[in-house]
Amino acid sequence: MLDLTTIISAAFRGERYHENAARLYESAQRGMFKLHVLDILILEAEYLYLTGRVRVDERAWKSFILDILENPRIGLIMIDGDIFKEHLRLYRGYGGKYTYFDSFYAAAAITHNLKLVTTDRRLLEDEEIPTEDLRRY
Repeated sequence: MLDLTTIISAAFRGERYHENAARLYESAQRGMFKLHVLDILILEAEYLYLTGRVRVDERAWKSFILDILENPRIGLIMIDGDIFKEHLRLYRGYGGKYTYFDSFYAAAAITHNLKLVTTDRRLLEDEEIPTEDLRRY
C-alpha cells in the first residue's frame, strides 16, 4: 500500500524519491506485488495541492489524480468500519504521534495485512505497523 509521498514521488520526476518509486512501480508491473492506495489519499493530496505545498500545473495535477482513481494496476481500498476503528485507536491512543492521514494509512495496512510503503520514520519504526521503506527500492 502506498502513502502519498510514495505516489507523488512516482508521478513527478523532480521529487526526491522519484527513482526509488519508479523502481517500485517497475517491480509491481513485473507482477511481484499489487499496488494499493487508501481512498483518503485523494483528499490529502488535494489538500496539499490547494494549499500550495505541491507545485505542479493544474493539468498535471488533474492527470495525477485521475491516474490514481482509474489506473487498473492500483487497487483502491475504501475506508470501512474496521479501518476507521483502527484509525481511532492509533490516532487517539498514540497522542498525536501520527498525523490524521498517516493513522488512516497505518490502520489500513494493519487491517488488510499490507505493507505500507513510506519514508516516514515514525511509521517505519513502529513494529505494530507493517511497513517497507521506499528508499530500499
